[in-house]
Amino acid sequence: MFTSNPAFTLLKENYVFKTVTQKKAQFLQQHPESELLDLGIGDITEPLLAEITQAIQTAAKEMQQIPIGYAPYSGYDFLKKALNFPFDLDEIFISDGAKSETAQIQELFTQNTIVALMDPVYPVYLESNLLSNHRVVWMPCTKENGFIPSTPEEKVDVIYLCHPSNPTGMAFSKEDLQAFVDYALENNALLIVDVAYQSFVQENIPKSIYEIEGARKCAIEIGSFSKSYGFTGLRLGYTIVPKTLLWPLNAMWQKLKTIKNNGTAYIIQRAGEAALKMPSLAKAIMQRTHAFRNALMEMGWEVYGGVHSPYLWIDTKTDDWEFFDFLLKERQIISTPGSGFGKNGKEFVRFSCFANKKTLLGATQRLKNALSCHR
Repeated sequence: MFTSNPAFTLLKENYVFKTVTQKKAQFLQQHPESELLDLGIGDITEPLLAEITQAIQTAAKEMQQIPIGYAPYSGYDFLKKALNFPFDLDEIFISDGAKSETAQIQELFTQNTIVALMDPVYPVYLESNLLSNHRVVWMPCTKENGFIPSTPEEKVDVIYLCHPSNPTGMAFSKEDLQAFVDYALENNALLIVDVAYQSFVQENIPKSIYEIEGARKCAIEIGSFSKSYGFTGLRLGYTIVPKTLLWPLNAMWQKLKTIKNNGTAYIIQRAGEAALKMPSLAKAIMQRTHAFRNALMEMGWEVYGGVHSPYLWIDTKTDDWEFFDFLLKERQIISTPGSGFGKNGKEFVRFSCFANKKTLLGATQRLKNALSCHR
């Protein structure tokens, strides 16, 4: 007799971004004349660079002239070489983005695996592990620890890190990352490090876990083109699984890739190759982020993040969904309530600064006196 996976009952009924989207749609239905400023979901707001669209057109013409079918399971060598990572090509796996990789990678683990997650956390880490029946322990990220967690107090098998963090926008120092690598090596634990926002990291902060001594023995790194080059609508990422890991995970991941997918599209990988020849979007986005952050702080907002990532983590000192509704109805601004990311996100909202300059300037004007009006 068929039985559904009971782990689905452990998941929240509504994914935070789905609820935000529903509330936005409902408001616009009731107020069609409103001009909402969207600082909610971290999606792109600028068109693709011309060089990238040209590469897509060229690749499509190639496919019109000669048959180009299934891509290699782990990606084309031309893109792996363009990434210019200090790893063998068979340690680099091209994917359709970081989200699917972070959700799929726990298939390498046994069901009794104990997983440590940051709180607040990107929901995909939690929900994909719950569906795999893994036990989750929490690493609190609070104002008291600068939103950078300490290593787990108990022994765990796998630790997920997001560097810089989504949602808080905070980045780990070299010393912070070294502590996690040391913990992993001492406890025979695996680190899964999501570096989807690494291109936004400023000076004196590591961009990769592999800048840390010992990481090649215990860490898998997952990256993305989505935010750096505006690929959210194209879907392209990569995963690094070193052959020097303490476990045979490289061979296992190779096998899993042959089972789970038929490769990332040729056209998209050519687009990624072209993107790597261009400056990323990070510099312009971070300039806008820093200006918006400074403006909010001058107004008296308690702002965290926004230095190494385009996310601002705002302490509202009140119920975060109530504050979300206030911003939506009274200021026509979309944010993301922090409790959607975990218990330690309560009373916080996240502002995404992937918005264009006009949107951020408009939000700056609308947010004047917002705190005093709400309180």
